[in-house]
Amino acid sequence: MKCPTDYCSSPTIFKGHAYTFGRRGATCINLDAGNVVWQDKEIKTGSYHSPVLADGKFFLQGYDKRKRGSFGDGSLFLIAASAEKGQVLAEARIGQALCTTPAVVDGRIFCRLRSRVACYDLRK
Repeated sequence: MKCPTDYCSSPTIFKGHAYTFGRRGATCINLDAGNVVWQDKEIKTGSYHSPVLADGKFFLQGYDKRKRGSFGDGSLFLIAASAEKGQVLAEARIGQALCTTPAVVDGRIFCRLRSRVACYDLRK
């Protein structure tokens, strides 16, 4: 099956579905049936990073829709890992370095910013 989005981050497998995120949208593919379950061209994320899946949510680099060819805008997106539909739950403008992947450990997320590393508590 040809991926319905452009070059994007590594696909993530969760509960029998593959999720892809990129500059042209997000897609959920049912692995048993081999078909696209949903596609949302409005959920655009940066390129050259990988999503992190924790607690049924994806953490990804955001994307500035106003800039063509953007590899990300430094924001952090929180997207539901749902086979029902694509949904952005939150967005935080934190100034992430482009093309970087956050790490989630013990309820905290560590993000490489442009000039330092930041840690945010997700348990609250």
